[in-house]
Amino acid sequence: MIKKKKYERWTKEEISLLKKHCPANGVIYTSKLLGRSINTIRATAHLNKIRCKNPTPTWDPKNVEYLKKWYGKIDTDKIAKKIGTTKLAVQKHASRLELTRKG
Repeated sequence: MIKKKKYERWTKEEISLLKKHCPANGVIYTSKLLGRSINTIRATAHLNKIRCKNPTPTWDPKNVEYLKKWYGKIDTDKIAKKIGTTKLAVQKHASRLELTRKG
């Protein structure tokens, strides 16, 4: 039988570090700093009304150019496969770039 990990209450010091680091450095950094899971960091931040910086992957300039050239001209799935990401990531980035499907 697998034992569940015992829940450890958050200390005032940990909450203070969460408030300091999560908005500036993000969930992943704060998770490593405090030795707690990403989901625990997110949940505790939410309960304490702390807005954490979310990691946004950086797009390679070559991939951005490919997206600009082909978005709306070929299927989004093909673009995603070519640049090695998901269809949703392509759609979101195209939206940020204000690209339209009609080209």
